Amino acid sequence: MRHRIQAVVIAVGGLFLANAAQAQCVRHIYNNSNQVWSVQYTPGIGYVQFTDIACDNNTNGPCKIAPHTTATVEFHSNAGGVVITDNKGQSRNWSYSADWKQGNCPYIWHSGRTGAVALNDPANSDLNMWGADDWDSD
Repeated sequence: MRHRIQAVVIAVGGLFLANAAQAQCVRHIYNNSNQVWSVQYTPGIGYVQFTDIACDNNTNGPCKIAPHTTATVEFHSNAGGVVITDNKGQSRNWSYSADWKQGNCPYIWHSGRTGAVALNDPANSDLNMWGADDWDSD
């Protein structure tokens, strides 16, 4: 019986540590363009929180990022998707995943050039609207 209680305590403690590790992943969205961009996350499990700007929905979004603004996001999810929409309503989407054991923030998966928004720039999970105002002008 004592071993079962110890096992439960260890398991519950492990869950708290896993959640704490996820909560430590704080990243940024840099809108260096002259237009509003919208970002929405679609996590498989958990959520992504916009922490320092007002959004339609601060949990997962969508969140409109004003021109020349930086938004902070906190990942409580290690896998899912991100949808980025320009001011014309055109969207592109990518998936993300992470290995929390390595202490990494999620990596947004892509192959090659991503156009008007640089992914994982300057670090994993960061989004950088580098100056183009929409997907067509990348």
